[in-house]
Amino acid sequence: MRNIEKMKEEQISRAAKALSNAFHLDPLQSYAFPDEDDRRKYSPAHFSAALNYGVRFGEVYVAENVA
Repeated sequence: MRNIEKMKEEQISRAAKALSNAFHLDPLQSYAFPDEDDRRKYSPAHFSAALNYGVRFGEVYVAENVA
């Protein structure tokens, strides 16, 4: 069983890329970035901003050694 821990700032970039890949075909992401190349290019920054906000002003959790 993996331990769950609070995300650290240095984990944001990798987690944003993972979320971008996981939600690439999600309808909301497709609506926000209709062009697939644009979605691939800009989606990681979108998730990075959300994660950064969460780490700074709230709580974000990850499985240890994953992100």
